Amino acid sequence: VNIGGDGGGILNANPIGLEINSDRANATIINSTITNNITSSSGGGIANLSGATIALSNTIVAGNTSATRVSSDIHGVFTSNGFNLIGNGDGGSGFSNGVNGDIVGTFTNPIAPRLSPLQDNGGFTFTHVPLPDSPAIDNGNPNAANTLDQRRISRPQGLGVDIGAVEFRPENLTVTTLNDEFDGDLTPGDVSLREAIFFTNAGGTINFDDNLAGGAIALTSGELAIAKNLTIQGLGANNLTISGNNVSRVFNIDDGDLNTSINVTIDGLTITNGTTTGDGGAIFNSENLTVNNSTITTNTANFGGGIFNIGNATVSNSTIDSNTANSHGGGILNRGNLTVDRSTIFANLALSEGGGINNDGGTLTVTNSTINSNVGQTYSGGIDNDRGTATIINSTISDNFAENFGGIAAYLANTTVINSTITANVGNGDGNGLFNGTGSTATVTNSIVAGNWNNNDIGAIAPFTSGGNNLIGNSNGVAGFTNGLNGDIVGTAANPIDPLIGTLQDNGGATFTHALLPGSLAIDAGNNNNAPTTDQRGIIRPQDAVDIGAFELVGNPITSFDPVLNGSSVQSGFSTVSFSTLRDELLPTPNEIAKLMSDNLSGSLMAGNTTELLFA
Repeated sequence: VNIGGDGGGILNANPIGLEINSDRANATIINSTITNNITSSSGGGIANLSGATIALSNTIVAGNTSATRVSSDIHGVFTSNGFNLIGNGDGGSGFSNGVNGDIVGTFTNPIAPRLSPLQDNGGFTFTHVPLPDSPAIDNGNPNAANTLDQRRISRPQGLGVDIGAVEFRPENLTVTTLNDEFDGDLTPGDVSLREAIFFTNAGGTINFDDNLAGGAIALTSGELAIAKNLTIQGLGANNLTISGNNVSRVFNIDDGDLNTSINVTIDGLTITNGTTTGDGGAIFNSENLTVNNSTITTNTANFGGGIFNIGNATVSNSTIDSNTANSHGGGILNRGNLTVDRSTIFANLALSEGGGINNDGGTLTVTNSTINSNVGQTYSGGIDNDRGTATIINSTISDNFAENFGGIAAYLANTTVINSTITANVGNGDGNGLFNGTGSTATVTNSIVAGNWNNNDIGAIAPFTSGGNNLIGNSNGVAGFTNGLNGDIVGTAANPIDPLIGTLQDNGGATFTHALLPGSLAIDAGNNNNAPTTDQRGIIRPQDAVDIGAFELVGNPITSFDPVLNGSSVQSGFSTVSFSTLRDELLPTPNEIAKLMSDNLSGSLMAGNTTELLFA
């Protein structure tokens, strides 16, 4: 509020919004917003209780409340310098609807200012921003207006100056420069990401100009703080990078209020080279965060090399790789609620525990994801579930390493594993695939835990609970799994069971998987009632009966293929291929044939069957 006067006649008092109580006072109010105030007397917005001169221009006084409802917004005598919005002018004089550009309602027909709640709309202070249908928009006097609004946004933003403290503009801003600057200039070609975060209205979306594709924004002024509802829509993880420049964390998402939560979405970015001696090298989150279609790579922190979460976070269709935690949680440390879906947690390092994910007292859900090649130097290469609750569904935990317990380890925790594959993890001692420690519960259903280092697949201080239909390569005598009971297939140290699975590779879907090979005991050995309706790749279950593990085999496996082409060479277009099959009941599709040919496999298929392939 811009106020000028002499003497002690201006009182900004509660419950009245603004009270003038001296005949020697003069007050001028320009481009201000007075709303949502309540008084038990008259003039909920402004009360002039004496003969003072109070002049208003380009100002909103509306949406206030008083005991004498006829004077809810104003009470007393005023001077209009024009272009004000008075919700109810019946309680005072000086304002006439349509005169001097004033918009004035009455007690019986008040004018609603149509403003947002008081919130962070950019700038240093909270504001009420006009909603798109507000009568304040474009109805101010440009000659009487400040050149900047309360947030220091330039006026006008539209066809004319807006009435009130805040200039309306569309909620979305487009970043048009790779420079990390903050000069307040939002002219086209000079909008930085830092400026866009600061100036975008709450609930808005930040986009990026297509001309920035292939570029990188290297932060030079520290982390990017987000304290309001916001969506950052990038150009794709392969097209736009935000770098902490190996100097600072990249994003700090925190509204500073433990009693409220904001919603932030980051989509289509690579976030890299974030560095902090604190927590969360790329992202520190204490709010509601969604990360989509993004890559978080090569960041460093004490806890949570990539992400440190104490709020609610969802990571989907993303890759978290090559991050380092000097303590726990190389990829992610979770102390809140974390969901990882259709994502890859790969090659992260924790110098202590939880190379991929450290679930430290939080709630973790992993679905349709692969956690592989992570390192926890002391414990838990893949997932460390410490005093938390972890649910792993349709996921692959593979090739992780730790001094102890390479795959998943739990302590004073609850762990549930459903239709997942835990294999090829490396560590010392028992439980290189799955370890259930002191005070923990672990329930495993329809899952493969086999083929881990030295066939030390499971280990436990606390017993496991079998949900049935698991393939355990070597139970190590741990209680909970008995061969032939509840559909479990259980090997021993003397006779471990080879799960017969392929290498970790692209078998379709968003993440790498281990395919079931011919002869695998996991094929059709699951429980249909306990299985998700699709496998990790999104293939419908069941194809026959449900398979154990994260991978559902489609049809009978084709092990070899030796095509005989008509003619001496293949030309562009359609060519006819003759082949024979070992299984005469199965005719492979053109796509299957093309893949087998490209893999240079040989063998025989059933003679006499032909199909057409398109060779480019």
